[in-house]
Amino acid sequence: MSKAPSQDTFASFARGVFVGAVVGGIAAWLLTPHKGTQNRQMIQQRMMGTVEQVQHKVQDQAQNARAVIGLAADAEADPAETL
Repeated sequence: MSKAPSQDTFASFARGVFVGAVVGGIAAWLLTPHKGTQNRQMIQQRMMGTVEQVQHKVQDQAQNARAVIGLAADAEADPAETL
């Protein structure tokens, strides 16, 4: 029984992604101007900065959500004031 065209397309795409990732990784490894330890330190610093940024954004969104929930609770408690 033959495979559906969408399965063949997905398999080809997945194979291309895998090959591209391997080739890209090898190229980056061979062409990098820094030592491995230096690269790992740079990546770690960037990731920590990204983690901090995400944490701040999550805290901001949580604060905004709490404010909206508070407004909704106030409106529910006294619907006459919202009119």
